[in-house]
Amino acid sequence: MAIVIGITGGIGSGKTTVCKVFGLLGIPVFEADIEARHLMNSNSEIKTAMINLFGESVYTSEGQLNRQLLAQLIFQNNHLRVKVNELVHPVVRKEFYKWMKLKKTYTYVIYEAAILFEGGFYEKMDYSILVTAP
Repeated sequence: MAIVIGITGGIGSGKTTVCKVFGLLGIPVFEADIEARHLMNSNSEIKTAMINLFGESVYTSEGQLNRQLLAQLIFQNNHLRVKVNELVHPVVRKEFYKWMKLKKTYTYVIYEAAILFEGGFYEKMDYSILVTAP
């Protein structure tokens, strides 16, 4: 089984750049935040729960998440932000474990997430790297 390295850091800290370097070195990178965005648009259970929580306007008429509205709602209300994380992140983690099965021949894999520590998923990592920048 591959060694799992979690990479986290604040907005603009350089997580993406660090992950690109690992990718150039041939180390697979699972981008949890990108996967979460994808799942919020494609996973019917998440979509239903989001509509139940916020109403139909949280998705556009094309069925895509209204990210601007969601951001306004959850950044004004910590309880709602926690609810969204509780809906989305278990599904992201399930996708990560499926992805890991495809990467079993690799020595290392990277799990990149902005909220690695906040959600407690850092405990599943063999190592964690915090990327910071002034």
